[in-house]
Amino acid sequence: MIRTHVTRAALMVAGTALLAPSICRAQAQLPDTPAGRRVAALIQTATAGDTSAVRRFVMEQMTPDFQQMPMERHQQQFARLKGDFTGAQIVAVRETSPTAIEVTIGSAGGPLRLALEVEPTPPNRISGIRLGPADGPGGGAAQPQGEAPPATLTDAQRSAVVDSVAKLFERNYLLRDSARVIADKLRQRRAAGAYASLAEPRAFADALTADIRGVNDDKHLRVVPGPLRTPGPQQPSSSAGGAGAYRFLDRVEMLPGDVGYVKISGMAGDPAAAEEFGRAMRELERSRAMVLDLRGNRGGSGQMSNAVISHFTAPGLLTLTRFNVREGDTIPRRTLDRVPGPRRVDVPLFVLVDSLTVSAGEDAAFVLHNLGRATLIGETTRGGGRNNQFFPAGNGFLVSISIARVWDPCTGKEWERTGIAPDIRVPSAQALDAALQAARTPERYRPPATLPQRECRIATAAR
Repeated sequence: MIRTHVTRAALMVAGTALLAPSICRAQAQLPDTPAGRRVAALIQTATAGDTSAVRRFVMEQMTPDFQQMPMERHQQQFARLKGDFTGAQIVAVRETSPTAIEVTIGSAGGPLRLALEVEPTPPNRISGIRLGPADGPGGGAAQPQGEAPPATLTDAQRSAVVDSVAKLFERNYLLRDSARVIADKLRQRRAAGAYASLAEPRAFADALTADIRGVNDDKHLRVVPGPLRTPGPQQPSSSAGGAGAYRFLDRVEMLPGDVGYVKISGMAGDPAAAEEFGRAMRELERSRAMVLDLRGNRGGSGQMSNAVISHFTAPGLLTLTRFNVREGDTIPRRTLDRVPGPRRVDVPLFVLVDSLTVSAGEDAAFVLHNLGRATLIGETTRGGGRNNQFFPAGNGFLVSISIARVWDPCTGKEWERTGIAPDIRVPSAQALDAALQAARTPERYRPPATLPQRECRIATAAR
């Protein structure tokens, strides 16, 4: 589950208002389905502001993963949402699967997206929630696109950006001590005139990034001039198998020897990206081995990463644990109960990685390897192991800040800074050839999960 700040919403089911009279009339309706009813109940409980109702909601309508969280945290979150779910309206509703729904909310702070998943069988409790901005992917949550900065920056504009970036780090960075040091350094550098000659936006952003990373070389920390580009192909890619164009996948092809090949350069947050991956898996269903090419994958959505992982694994497996410092939540992540394409839990799988594979791209490689489902081929990955969010910093600039830490729940290991080492180490350009060679005798290369991991995941999958 991924939580970011959410503003106001209003809900209707079958034309009947479910919230208090202060809520604006909705422009779209929630369906009378398990997921739709859970969204309505979530909003009703938040707006009621009753502590007993919150406790009842958590224990009756949420899975044990959520029930394990301290009830005090649930009460705090619902208390914040009480004020937030007032005065806005639902703009659109989309059922992304039989058990999942996305609600786009119009609010004064910009469009928001609430994505909610429920169990596939009664009592259909909530198994996943994601709340965040609705206008872009990245870091496991939607990200703001932003506007372009002025062509030439003034002293006042640079000073305002420095102030904004410093405050955003102090409020949001996962590492509180580093946040204070970063903020102080930026202010000191401004006072010393370090940015005075940087009128060009890119040069100014790069200077701020260098100073930030001089304190902590977290790969997700950076300042960029807007607008933010969406991970994934900029132009539709073609399928060599004849299944048509793909918007979010770079290449889908059946290679010689019946080896299925999918290239992904970015984990797009659009739900259509997961549907596309399911279509690719259907196209390659007769393959006797699979190659997932994540070389150069620059990250993006953890939801998309989990969708990819889930096509090669059993449902409900514990994969990652995530801690969000702002919410104080420690949330386990599991493979999806349902996927849009065929589940290939036994197909030999080779994942290509290199020094440019980062963030959500590393997420997929990390989990598939830990589960014993994939042989990694190529180079050690970049080592961007936090979940980040982009924040508007004013004057057309955005700042990426790590807001959550993720790790393997069975071993405690993570890939931040260290990256992920391949099983077969070859230069990036030779990785595909090495994978095709390995696919000829896949039984020699499939790595088993370690015994502690296997025991851990089997024990927790039944919860």
